[in-house]
This record gives sequence, C-alpha cells and structure tokens, in this order.
Amino acid sequence: MPPKSVVVTGSNRGLGFGLVQQFLKDPNVEHVIATARDVEKATALNSISDPRLHILQLSLGCDDSIAAFTEKVSEIVGDSGLTLLINNAAVMLPYVTKQKPDRKIVNDLFEANTIGPMLLTQSLVPLIVKSAGRPEVSTDRLSISRGAIINIASEFLGSIGDNTSGSGEYKAMAYRMTKCAVNQFTKTLSIDLKEDHILSAGVCPGKVQTDMSKGKGEFTKRSDESSRIMSPGSVVVTGANRGIGLGLVQQLVKDKNIRHIIATARDVEKATELNTIKDPRLHVLPLAVTCDKSIDTFVSKVAEIVGADGLNLLVNNAGIAVKYGSKSQLDVNTTSVVVLSQKFLPLLKKAASKVSGDQLSVSRAAVVTISSGLGSITENDTGSGLFEGLAYRMSKAAVNMFAKTFSIDMKDDHILAVNFCPGWVQTDMGGKQAALTVEQSTSQLVTAFNKLDNSHNGGYYHRDLTPFKF
Repeated sequence: MPPKSVVVTGSNRGLGFGLVQQFLKDPNVEHVIATARDVEKATALNSISDPRLHILQLSLGCDDSIAAFTEKVSEIVGDSGLTLLINNAAVMLPYVTKQKPDRKIVNDLFEANTIGPMLLTQSLVPLIVKSAGRPEVSTDRLSISRGAIINIASEFLGSIGDNTSGSGEYKAMAYRMTKCAVNQFTKTLSIDLKEDHILSAGVCPGKVQTDMSKGKGEFTKRSDESSRIMSPGSVVVTGANRGIGLGLVQQLVKDKNIRHIIATARDVEKATELNTIKDPRLHVLPLAVTCDKSIDTFVSKVAEIVGADGLNLLVNNAGIAVKYGSKSQLDVNTTSVVVLSQKFLPLLKKAASKVSGDQLSVSRAAVVTISSGLGSITENDTGSGLFEGLAYRMSKAAVNMFAKTFSIDMKDDHILAVNFCPGWVQTDMGGKQAALTVEQSTSQLVTAFNKLDNSHNGGYYHRDLTPFKF
C-alpha cells in the first residue's frame, strides 16, 4: 500500500520534484508535503494544482526552520502521524584532496547533507512513531505505508567499497564523505527504531539527468609487495597528550630509526605524561585541530623540524566521542582530519619524492587515521547502542571514506592512506572496562604501520592488520 502522508525535502527541482509528481499520481496518498528553501522561487512546484500538495519552507541548516516545519507538518497530518519521510535535499560542492584546505566548504557540506537531514529526521520521528503505532496495524511488518524514513543515497559516491575514482571528475571527496555518513545514519536508525516498527533505508536513484549528475571512473588497485619494510624518518601524532595518542608516542620512541617524533596537545603545559618523556627526538607542540590558524602555525613548525626531508607519516588520532554533538564531532573527527592532511601535503609529497618507484610505505609518505569499529556500516548491528553513538558512528564512517578517496587521489604522488580500528581500549573514551590496555593496542598498531604497502592503500584494518569491513 502507498503511504498516507509523505514529506519530500528538496522538492523544488530534480529528483525531489519528480518524486512529488509521482506521489500525486496515486489517489490513495492524502498528503504530499514538499519543501523548498524559497517557496516563491519554486516555480515548477507552484504550477501543480492539487489540494493534497502542501509546499512548505525549510532550511535544513536552521534549527528554527526545522522546528517550524515540524509544527506545520503535525497540523497537516493530525492524529494519523507522518507515514513517510524522504530525505532528498542535498548540495554538491567541488572539493578535492589536492586543493587549498577549506574548512567552511567541508563543514557546509556536512551541515546540508548530513547534520540537517539527521536533525530533521529526529524532529519528525514522534510523528512517524505515531503513524507506525496506529491501532489498526498490529503486526511487526515494516513498510512505507506504516512508518518509514528513506534517505536518498548516491550510486557510487557514498559507497567506500565501490570508490575506485577518488575525488573523480566531479571533485567529490567531501560529498562522498557526507553520503557515507548518511549511510551509517540510515543503518543506525534501522536498529534504533526497530521496536517502533519504523523502516529505515537508503535508496540510490541511479545516474539521473539533474543539476547534480554523477559519474564513475575506473581504477585498478595494485597488490604488489614492498621489497623493504622500514621505519618512518619523521612522524606526527595528533591528540597525543593521553590515551591512544600517548601510547603511540611511547611505542614510537622505542624505534631508534625514527629521527623526529612530533606529538600534539591542545595545551602543552597540561600534557603531563608527554612532558615526562625525555628524548631529544620528541617535539611536543600545541595544536587545536578545529582552528585553521593553529594548524598553519603547527605545520610551519613541523616544516622547520623535518627540513628538506619532508614528513613521512601523519597519524590522525585526535578525536572526541560524546553522546550527541554531531556538529562538533564532525568538525573534530572528520573535517579537521581532511584539513590537516591537506595542509601537510607539501611536506608529504616532499618526503615521497625522495624515493623512486611506485612503492608505498610509512617510510616513504603516509597518512594513517585512527578510526573506530563504530565507523563500519556493515558491522553496525547495535544502532546508537548504549553509548548513544549515532553522531560518532557517522563521523568515523565519513573519515573512512576520506581515506579511501585520498588514497586514490594521491596515488600518483606515492602517498599511502590507511585507516585503523585500535580496538576497545582502556582510555577515557573506552572506559576502564575495555578489553585492551593502551600498550596492547598501540604496540600492535605501530607494528602494523611498518608493514603497510601498496596492497593496503585505501584500506580499513584492525590493529593487527586484519581487514575490517566498511
């Protein structure tokens, strides 16, 4: 059966407008609620004469707009609740690995494509719960005629496994990351709302002739083995004042082949344990990853330390995990990883150029990002879980897409990119009940770093280099 009521976001053109037209062909649909940022300019929508069509203003980047929209939808659907929400609205802005870092573009894309749809969905969930809980529906069957959330995904750009073109001709690195995060959102919703009998699914519309066209490139991943395994000459570890970051530094100082170990902390004076390490190779520098000025100052200091040799290995470890706070988590865990990695590209390329051939390794040039098992969409079988980690899951899924895209974009520059899950570790984030000590996790991680080669590029691994499913 068709839905009794449906909301379609981004309906003023393209797929959204087409969906509205199709729903209105079904006489069993009582309410079709279409959104546009500027209702007066939604010419095509306004040309439709059908009493079931409600055109409402909605700006996904504005909480007040979402609240006002939810109130109007509630008035329209009444006690029956909302049957179907289709999150279709999205923007696509060009952003590639090899460009000047621009935090605003990345954050704007996440705001429009990821955070906005998430907040709207949460705002409308009570109405969808009301529809799904109607007394006439008593089975456990899920359908769009009961209560459902459908997120419009992207055919290739949201899939990590199918990412074979990197940023590609459409310069879609950041867009890919937003869509990957939405895929994790969809999977988590399906689990969190299961007992409410609400269906959650991502639907790929295919290659459609809209203003936002999509393409797919071709790339064959190399699997040749590295002939030598060597330690990096220089390493940067972010978020090194405690936990996994501190543990990585403690493991790295054991390797006498490393010339420079650069550890970061937001407040160097408070990094007590870091400051107790007495090794002339260790440089403890301040860094606030969400501040571009701080990043620029930090990169300049690293350039002075490493000199003409460039930087061999960047370990993006800094991150936060809070029960909600999607915007701050995406900025710290995802956007900042992108920006910092881009800022270091000149130093990484300098290091990579010192070695001939196509061989990839951390001793040449590499970006390793500490992800999480919660970033896996395939392995998500607990939803938000006890930790209420919806936003955290999304941030880590997006960072997995970043590594895959970066690995393809930087292949010709011979820079390796790999993500790792460190396991459940006894840190402030993991808790004392976690299965692994910091030393157990980080010792395996560092061993795995030194084994990385071409066959691992763009991959997602456990700390022992066992592949992790995206």
